[in-house]
Amino acid sequence: MRGNKEKQNTDLIVAIFMLIVVTIFWIQVQHLSSPLDIIYPRFILICMLILSSILLIKSLIKPDRGALFLIKNKTNLFIAVVAGTLWITIFSILGFFISSMIIFIFLTIIIGEKSERNLKKIISTIIVSSIIVIIVYFLFSKILEVPLPKGFWV
Repeated sequence: MRGNKEKQNTDLIVAIFMLIVVTIFWIQVQHLSSPLDIIYPRFILICMLILSSILLIKSLIKPDRGALFLIKNKTNLFIAVVAGTLWITIFSILGFFISSMIIFIFLTIIIGEKSERNLKKIISTIIVSSIIVIIVYFLFSKILEVPLPKGFWV
């Protein structure tokens, strides 16, 4: 078992990190051109600031000591990072829908338990991935009106 020297106040580290992120984004939001464009990002940043401050206070009053990163399978982490990079790369070529389907299905099958890799599980994975991608697509493109890449054939 690891000694106490390797255990860190993880809440403190995360709180400080989040406060830095909030500060960086707050500065970036100031450059938006329209006052209406600033409302939602500021609201989210204020919520993040409040939650990060609560976590900071909690970390000072009752520290939670543990390992910052508990990565049991570094191969899966590597696969996920490569898949994320690949997804970003093929995003504009294949479009949001196709690239997301490929990556979701790939990650779910590859990172999942090897004992569960059968035809029934693969079909289930394809169905669930399709539903998730369709929901995200309609949420962003139709409800929020955020343009998503369509790919080279559209």
